[in-house]
Amino acid sequence: MNKNEKWHRHLGAYGICLNEDKLLVIQKGSGPYIGRYDLPGGTVEANESLTEAVKREFVEEAGIDVQIKRNVGVCDYLIPYELANRGTSDIHHIAIFYSLNSHEN
Repeated sequence: MNKNEKWHRHLGAYGICLNEDKLLVIQKGSGPYIGRYDLPGGTVEANESLTEAVKREFVEEAGIDVQIKRNVGVCDYLIPYELANRGTSDIHHIAIFYSLNSHEN
C-alpha cells in the first residue's frame, strides 16, 4: 500500500432480477461507476438489513417491489476513486448479491 492511499470501505447489497431471460440493470448517475450499467442496489444504511437495503433500492431505482429468494454470493473490488469530501484515494467495494422475484408497482 502506498503511503498516500487512503481507503474507503463501501458495503452494498444488490439484486439479480431475471424476467424471460432478461436481466434488469440500471444506468448509474453518479459515483465511481457513473454512466455504466449495474444491478439495482447500493449502500446498506444504518439500522438496515442487507435484504431490506435490496428491497428499498429496487423501489427507489426501478419502481419495483421484490421478494428475496436467496443469497448468491459476495464479491469485492478495489477501485481507484477520489472522494474529495472524505479525502480518500481508493474504494474497497464489498458487494453482496441476491436472486429475487419481482412484482411491478
